[in-house]
Amino acid sequence: MRIAVLTYYRVANFGANLQALSTYAYLKKEGHDVEFIEYVSKMTQRGYKNFLLYYLTKIYRFFSPRPENLQEKEHIRFVDDVIPNQKLNLHSSKEVREYLLGNKFDGVIIGSDAVTQHWPVFSTMKLSLKRPYWFEPIQPERKFPNPFWGDGFCRDIPTAMMSVSSQNSPYKKFSSITKRRISSLLKDVRFISVRDSWTKNMMLSCDADLNITITPDPVFALNQNLGDMIPNEKTVREKFGICNNYVLIGLRKQVFSVDF
Repeated sequence: MRIAVLTYYRVANFGANLQALSTYAYLKKEGHDVEFIEYVSKMTQRGYKNFLLYYLTKIYRFFSPRPENLQEKEHIRFVDDVIPNQKLNLHSSKEVREYLLGNKFDGVIIGSDAVTQHWPVFSTMKLSLKRPYWFEPIQPERKFPNPFWGDGFCRDIPTAMMSVSSQNSPYKKFSSITKRRISSLLKDVRFISVRDSWTKNMMLSCDADLNITITPDPVFALNQNLGDMIPNEKTVREKFGICNNYVLIGLRKQVFSVDF
């Protein structure tokens, strides 16, 4: 089967990278033709919440370029090395739909990761001592509807949600109209699994008749799915010079100095 996977994965986040790799390895092992789809809104791609700030910052960086983000670059390099089949830079439900239908995919898997989010306007109000309140801008990836909800294609292509999460979206603040629209989309998704009870309850609050299963993140099956790609303990010890007895130490973000 020709399968498209739609999830967060080309980001500086180990969990997002590895869940994508685990999913990719499993599907390839089962003999499927797999392609990852990168949905990223123009707001997120630019990195700024409004056009004026975007262009002012662009001018500033022309005269004072910022240093290259090496960590982000390495994450992307890793993803591109292990997942060769990707379609990048699709910015809307329309673009995702046109690509999926135009390339004759047999099915779509959405997830894993916190892809089924929705944050109503009033749920993003923040308080601080510097200013009484303000509303945090929310990217389209974190607002319903978008391709991560199957918007634009789940009625035409068999679609499954795999271990998706809502990142504790405040579903009790969803309007009745939003809940009806979510219900209408989810009815067309062939299979839904989530990775936490909050997301399950969120979906059931929109449609109590949905059949939803709780399943773990694909990272839990990383070793099984990748097989020989995962180095054994001896190889890791030799590569990094780790002795048989060692102690892992975690450091706090803020370190206090004490004089004795």
